[in-house]
Amino acid sequence: MISMRYAVFVSIDCGSSASSIDENSITWVGDDSYVKSGESYVVQTLGQVAHVATTLRVFTTNKKNCYSIKVDEGDRVLARATFNYGNYDKKSSPPSFDLLFNGNLWGNVEGNNYAVFYETIYTVKGDSVSICVAQAYPDQFPFISAREVRSLNTSMYRHTDPNYPLFLFGRNAFGTNQTLRFPDDTYDRIWRNTSMVEGVNKVKSDTSLISVDVEDHPPKSVMQSGIVSVNLSTYITLLPTLATVEIPIYINTYFSEVSKLNLTQKRSFGIYINYNLTTTSPIIPPYKSVLEMVTTGINAFASNQLVLIPSNDSILPPLINAMEAFHVGNELTDGTNAKDVFISIDCGVSSSFTDGNLITWVKDDPYVKTGENRAIQTLDYDKSNYFGQISRVLSTVRVFPKNKKNCYSITVLEGDRVLVRATFAYGNYDGKSSPPNFNLSFNGNLWDNVVSNIADWFYYEAIYTVKGDTVSVCLTQTNPNQFPFINGLEVRSLDKSIYKHVDLDYPLFLKSRYSFGANETVRFPDDAYDRIWMKTMVGGLNKVQSDTSLTTVDAEDHPPKSILQSGVVSSNLTTLIILYPNLEKVEGPAYINTYFSEVSKLNLTQKRSFYMYMNYNSTTTSPIIPPYQSVLEMVTTGINASSSTPFLLIPSNDSTLPPLINAMEAFQVGGKLTDGTSAKDVAALTLLQKSFEQLQESSGDPCLPSPDTWDWVACNSDPRPRVTALYLNGLGLSGTLPDFSTLDALQKIYLQNNNFTEEVPDFLGSFPKLIELNLANNKFSGSIPVSISQRKDLKL
Repeated sequence: MISMRYAVFVSIDCGSSASSIDENSITWVGDDSYVKSGESYVVQTLGQVAHVATTLRVFTTNKKNCYSIKVDEGDRVLARATFNYGNYDKKSSPPSFDLLFNGNLWGNVEGNNYAVFYETIYTVKGDSVSICVAQAYPDQFPFISAREVRSLNTSMYRHTDPNYPLFLFGRNAFGTNQTLRFPDDTYDRIWRNTSMVEGVNKVKSDTSLISVDVEDHPPKSVMQSGIVSVNLSTYITLLPTLATVEIPIYINTYFSEVSKLNLTQKRSFGIYINYNLTTTSPIIPPYKSVLEMVTTGINAFASNQLVLIPSNDSILPPLINAMEAFHVGNELTDGTNAKDVFISIDCGVSSSFTDGNLITWVKDDPYVKTGENRAIQTLDYDKSNYFGQISRVLSTVRVFPKNKKNCYSITVLEGDRVLVRATFAYGNYDGKSSPPNFNLSFNGNLWDNVVSNIADWFYYEAIYTVKGDTVSVCLTQTNPNQFPFINGLEVRSLDKSIYKHVDLDYPLFLKSRYSFGANETVRFPDDAYDRIWMKTMVGGLNKVQSDTSLTTVDAEDHPPKSILQSGVVSSNLTTLIILYPNLEKVEGPAYINTYFSEVSKLNLTQKRSFYMYMNYNSTTTSPIIPPYQSVLEMVTTGINASSSTPFLLIPSNDSTLPPLINAMEAFQVGGKLTDGTSAKDVAALTLLQKSFEQLQESSGDPCLPSPDTWDWVACNSDPRPRVTALYLNGLGLSGTLPDFSTLDALQKIYLQNNNFTEEVPDFLGSFPKLIELNLANNKFSGSIPVSISQRKDLKL
C-alpha cells in the first residue's frame, strides 16, 4: 500500500452546478470555480454514459477557454478530459476542436456521437494544471463534459524524461469481468476489462494475498485475473492501441502467477515487439507478488504486435495480467509558446483526415467563401519530396474562376508571429495542360507571382508578425482565363522570440531549409512548429551520424533534435564545404541560420574549428567549434546575397578535423509590411457587406497589394490606400443603402441596375471629392435630395 497523502484529487462535472458522489465513491463538483466562461447544457441523447457525461459546458464566445486547477509545483499528475456531444444543440453536428494542457497541444478532438476521454501523465511546470479547449473552425464550438486531475507519486512512470508527457492509448486488465478504477486504484487509473484475445484462456488467482510492491503500483484487483495461451505452441499476441504511424512508445506489462507451481512446473517467456526480443532475461511471473516490465526507448505503431513467446525450458504457456500503452509526446513547453494556431487546410476536399505526420488536415469551406473543388488528373511529381507521404493533400485543388481576388481568412492572436505555408500542384486538374500564373499575397502584401507547371509542385513559406488578428492569404487573377488555384494552406503560431534578428515590420520568405545527411525529410511532430527540413546531400561531402541521442537543444530558434543527429563533413582539411542556399537571382537582404552539433565526443588530440565565409569574406569573429550533446546556432543577417553567393566553411589553422554542418535555413528579407487600407474605409466596406449578401464573397485587404483590389472597389496609391470608387452596379442589390459616408475619398459611385428602394439617401451628396454618381434603373422613391441636385461638380 502507498501511505503518501495525495495533494490533488479533483473531479469536475462540467456544466453541472451541484456536487454528487458516484458509484465509485468519487465526489464530482460543479465547474463554476474552475472556469470563467462558457454555458451549461444537457445532452439530448444519452446512450451508455456515466452521469457526469449528461451535462457539458460549451464555449461560444472566446476562441480559447481554460480550466485551472492548483497543484504542488513540479507535481506529477494524471489529467483526464471527457467529451460527450450527445446532440446537446439538437443540430446532429458534433464539432471538432483543439485540446491543450499547460500550453502544449494534447490533440484534436474529432466530432463524433459517442463519449471519449483523453488521458495524459506529465510533470507540471509551475503550480497549476491548465486544460484548454480552443476553437479550430468557425461555428464549431468547443465543449467538455468532465475534467479530472490526480496527483501521482513522483517516482511513477519514471523511465521517460520528465520534460516529456505520456499520452494514454490503452490500459487493459486481462480476464476481468468489469472495468476497474478508484477505489481499487488509489490513483484512479481506468483499467478496461478487455475482450478475450484469440487463442487464450481466462484465469483467476487462487490467492488474495498478493503484495503489489512494483514502481507503478497497479491495483491488486487487476492482478487477481489474467490470460494464458491455450498451449506452449500458441503465443499471446497483443495489438496495443497505438498510432497509425511509428512514434516513441512507453509500455508497462504486469505479471503475477495465479497459483503456486510445483517443482515440475515452470512458466517462462520473453516479450517481443515485431518479433524483436525486448527483455534480456526470461519473464517468470512471481506467485503472491507482481513483476512489472517497462518497455521504452523504441518506436512502434498500430500494426506492431507485442508477443509473449515461451522460453525453451518452459512447461507452462505465457501469462499476462495487465498492460498500459502510452505514446511519448513532444518536449513540454516552458509556457512561452502556447502554439495557439496550428491549422492545416486541405483545399478542395469535403472531409478531414490525419496524415502520416499526425497532422490533422481540414476542409477549406470554413475559411474561404468562393471557389470550386477539383481533383488532380496527373500526379507525375515526387509526392514524398517535401512532405513525406501525404499525397492526399496534393490530389485536390480549389479553383477560383469567378472573382478576381479570392482570400482565405484564419483567426490568430493579435500581433501573433506566424509561419504561413501555401502549396500548389496544378496536376492538369482541368484537362487543358495549361497551368496558370497568378499573384499570391498575405495581409495586403505581395508574396510572389505563382508560375505553375504541369509536372511539378511547390510551396511558399513566409514568417511574419501579424498586424491585427487575422492571417489573410489571397490569390489574384492576373491574366485572362488563367484561374488561380491552391492545394494546401497551413498556419502555425511561433514563439515571438524566434527569428528575432529582423525588424518585426519585415517578413522572411523561406528559400531553403536543409537537414544535411538526413535519411528523410523532417517536420511535425519532430519539429513542434512544423517547419519542413528537407533531407539534403552535398556533392563531394561525407554523411555523418551522431553517436548520441542525448542532445540538448537550447538554441534560440529551437531546431528539432532529429536534424542534429546527422550532418555532412568535408573529406579532409583541404576540402571546403561550399553551399548555395537557393536565394533569389537578384541580390537582396538575406537572413541565414546555420546549426552545428558535434557527432562524437572528441579526444584531447582532436579539434574541429572553422570559420564561415560569404563570398570569401568572414561572417564570424571567432571560430565555430560544434559542441557535443548540444547545438550552436549562428545567425547571419544584415547582408545582401543572391543565388550565386557562396557560403563557405573553412577550417582554422589549428583544426585537426574538417568542417561540419548539420542544418541550414535561408530566407530573403521582404519589403516593409503594409498597415493596410484605411481603417475607416474598411469599416465602411464591412458595413456594406453586412447589408448585402452579394458583397460577402470579398475578403482580405480591399486595396492591397496594388493593383489587386476587390472587384467592386478602386483605390488610390496612398501608403494607407483610400477607396476612390464603388462599382456596385448590376449586382442584384435590393433594400436600402446603409450610411457609408465615412468613405470620404470616394470620387465615383455606381449604383445603377439594382433594386434599391425608398428615398435616395441624403448622405450620397456629402462626399467632398465625388464627381460621378449613377442611380439609374432602381426603385428609389421621392425626389433627388438637394445635397445631390445642387452640386454642379457632380455628374449625375
